[in-house]
Amino acid sequence: MSKGDYSSRECSVYVGNLEKRVTEEIMWELFLQAGPVDRVSIPKDKDTGIQRSFGFVEFSSPVSVTYASELINGLCLYGQSIVVKPQNIGSPAPNQANRSSPLSFNSDLSRHSPVPLFQGKPNDAMTPYMGNSQRHGQNSYGSNNYQHGGYSSPQYGNPLPNSLMQQQYQARIHYEKKRRY
Repeated sequence: MSKGDYSSRECSVYVGNLEKRVTEEIMWELFLQAGPVDRVSIPKDKDTGIQRSFGFVEFSSPVSVTYASELINGLCLYGQSIVVKPQNIGSPAPNQANRSSPLSFNSDLSRHSPVPLFQGKPNDAMTPYMGNSQRHGQNSYGSNNYQHGGYSSPQYGNPLPNSLMQQQYQARIHYEKKRRY
């Protein structure tokens, strides 16, 4: 199926509890771990121009929506545990998002943009949320096996320098294996 076979809402996630320092570029990099990203939007208050504490990410496929919800929900970003939900479940309706339409991505970031790179120290922005790992059956992010949904895959190569990178690496391996089947 092609992207045209799905609605934007089926391919989008609502991202809540965002800290004010979270940018669209950071969200792009983070959610790229779950699959190809088409658009990212963090609405701004119409009156003040201040960034809202929620945003939306649109993927190329609805498969990435489920994966992002499981992988990223609960992750701490600048010290705040973010909430990730499929946009069509429990997120504000287009007319209820404080006059900001979640489907109107007025961002400069689109699938035609090069992937922006995070500038700065990643550990300052993202820290693992240990509650997530226990939900997925892991003892810690530093374990040698990544377990999710009854599947287990050994860690390949040398250990990565920090636990977030290791988690992302292991999640990518798991994602690639699921795509093959």
